[in-house]
Amino acid sequence: MKVTAIILWSFFVQCLLCSIASSEYSPCFDPNYIDNPGVLHNGLFECGEPNLVTQSFTPPIYWERIPLPDILADCYAGLHPDFVPPEPRIEWVIPGPYQGDTFVVLSTGGYDAVPDGAVTSSKISEEVFLYAGDTIIGAYFFGTTDYRPFNDYASIFLELAVDPNDYPDSVEHVLISGAQCDVETIESFRSTFELSPETGGWITFSHTVEPNQVGPYFLRCEVTDFKDTIYNSYFAIDGLRICRGGQPIADLDWDCDVDLLDYSIISEAWLTFCPDIDINEPNFPGDPNDYPPPVTDPNIPCQLADIDNNWFVDPNDLSIMSDQWLIKPASE
Repeated sequence: MKVTAIILWSFFVQCLLCSIASSEYSPCFDPNYIDNPGVLHNGLFECGEPNLVTQSFTPPIYWERIPLPDILADCYAGLHPDFVPPEPRIEWVIPGPYQGDTFVVLSTGGYDAVPDGAVTSSKISEEVFLYAGDTIIGAYFFGTTDYRPFNDYASIFLELAVDPNDYPDSVEHVLISGAQCDVETIESFRSTFELSPETGGWITFSHTVEPNQVGPYFLRCEVTDFKDTIYNSYFAIDGLRICRGGQPIADLDWDCDVDLLDYSIISEAWLTFCPDIDINEPNFPGDPNDYPPPVTDPNIPCQLADIDNNWFVDPNDLSIMSDQWLIKPASE
């Protein structure tokens, strides 16, 4: 009976995890879809504009796009399940989303849909109100078909949405920490895949709002040509969220709360060894003989689950998770 109960419980947990995952990341069919009610609309970029669908792209709903669709062909900000740049002899691709089923791609050149030079940058934005302690999280992918010294660049940033005199204690322009990239960083014709192949090239970022950054802002995502307009660069964004009151440290799947999905990550990496530096490196701090070989399987989310950063996924990490169990984002 005990064995049967254990099997049934295991089956129940697996089904529950699948149910949660499917409800979290299922495609968007609801035109009123909101990721974080009252916080950010369609930040996972699962929902497209139903009236602006073309064969190659669907622009994201709720996001203002610049240039406007009635000025130029609206093919520079589109949702994709994967992305292959149309330029020949480019070896990088975006194999899939960071989360969910689709992500948004911005292009410096109109995604091969408008004359050369007609588009030099593209931008999407949405107005949000930020409080001290809020955390903006997400992931980006940057790839280029350009080369140095034509240093195309991409960024996510905040611009104050009202007269600065109305918020005299707040700054007018805020760069989102860790959400900038350029051709110099990834090198000519390359992408962030070389920087983070284990995540498919997606780079995560996190920015906590400081007291002097409180107020209404436009959250903007932009990619821009530098000097020339012949060769395109591409900026993809996914999993964009605002965690009210901050992101819990045990939020391993980056969805602003701590639940069974986070527990499944820590259980997958349970009792694994995950140093953030190769133990065979000359600068390894300590005697490599004191650490259990071999180094962790790269397919196991070990460093993600190592909450206390002691190189082991152990009861200390589970204790931190239990202290934050079922934490949810603060309400408006």
